[in-house]
Amino acid sequence: MIKQLDANRYAIDFSQVKRPNKSILTSMFGGPKTVEVDAFAVAQALRAVLKNCTNLDVEGRLQVWNDFRLFLDRRDYEGLRKKAPTLQHQLGPALEDEVLKLKATYLGTPVLRLHVDEGSEVELGHGVLKVDWNADEKITASTAGEVTVRLDKVVAGGPALAGAKTERAGSAVIKHATGTIPLVAGLRYVLGRSCPSPGPEHIAIPGATGRINKRQVSVQIEAEKPLAAIVTREPGESNPVVVGGQSLAPGQAVKVPLPVELVLSGELKLELYPC
Repeated sequence: MIKQLDANRYAIDFSQVKRPNKSILTSMFGGPKTVEVDAFAVAQALRAVLKNCTNLDVEGRLQVWNDFRLFLDRRDYEGLRKKAPTLQHQLGPALEDEVLKLKATYLGTPVLRLHVDEGSEVELGHGVLKVDWNADEKITASTAGEVTVRLDKVVAGGPALAGAKTERAGSAVIKHATGTIPLVAGLRYVLGRSCPSPGPEHIAIPGATGRINKRQVSVQIEAEKPLAAIVTREPGESNPVVVGGQSLAPGQAVKVPLPVELVLSGELKLELYPC
């Protein structure tokens, strides 16, 4: 399915993607000759490429790429461009699952950029994926012939996931009144009430009232055993935060083993526990 071209580029043959629930007729007669380049195919390509990364951070953990540029024939590009919302909501969790399986970390917010191959070197049903690391949180707007898709964490959906109960694999889970939210080790999350333009690290807690700050407390899961978390009350005029019975001052951070209870503004109770 993938073939390494050089240190940072991979050729993709989407016709080799193994698809689930293949019909009997397709198995017998080969099915349609057209190759479907859809969200599923792109996810399989990203998963396959991530397994080729060998970069380690200072602690010896695999640190995979987080910047992906996929060059496609214009017809495949136009088909995926129309499905950008699906890519936005589903590719992030799919990538997160693969990173967890690899016990790896990544920098910042993963981003996938779809490009038209202006040189007409990429055939229909094929692609070239360029991979890199990018620690810059600022993501530039799309240009002509490009679609930028932020592969945000599943929790970054905010209100769209409010109340959704999920048990997706993760290193830890926040339990709130109506469900759970998975967290991944190595990433910093900021908890608070729902707000416009929250940023990829923000988690809007369902049921949070006006007494909860938009950005009240941050949580980062440590990738160690037993699991622990660094919990920080946001600096400035943030409302009270109590972690495991300990009240934090603005800007104060504490490292605590999991499970632990968080209480925001004296009214919103959250439980942080390992998966």
